[in-house]
Amino acid sequence: AGLAVVCFSEDATRRFTRAFAGLAIDRRYTAVTLPWPEPLRSRKDWFSIHGAIGALTGFPPRFAVVAHGLESETQVRALMHRPSGTLVDIRPITGRTHQIRVRLAHLGTPILGDPTYGGADFATARLALHARELTIPAEVAATSKDLVIRAHEDPIGSGPAPLWPNESPS
Repeated sequence: AGLAVVCFSEDATRRFTRAFAGLAIDRRYTAVTLPWPEPLRSRKDWFSIHGAIGALTGFPPRFAVVAHGLESETQVRALMHRPSGTLVDIRPITGRTHQIRVRLAHLGTPILGDPTYGGADFATARLALHARELTIPAEVAATSKDLVIRAHEDPIGSGPAPLWPNESPS
């Protein structure tokens, strides 16, 4: 859920495709995960998670932290802790398939509503992962300054109450 980019010319499509592949476009996400345990719960600032992510055999396709995969980096920070989950701010530095989902599941805190990576047993209407913001460099957007696109309403970040009824922040 969240944001999508649509290009209306072949030139724009080429610029955006190169920018996404070259990691020039900054992407920000919000997710709700299982509650973070200590010592993760004590962290207040951004921290980076590094390591290789690769495909596992089988169907449907799944990915995991593996030695033979491609290097990845994901920056995360907790925004709010509640007994039933943690609201997380996420910035993928690299662009691997299922990177955010794999990283958070590997930490032992899968995204709520994720049947592929372990968060399906928790009642949410959908995967609790939201594309919140894209920052597109001016040269890619063909504008005079960087273009920042934000989702109109972040159903996870601005209103977590439906996911966490009758709970107070901890």
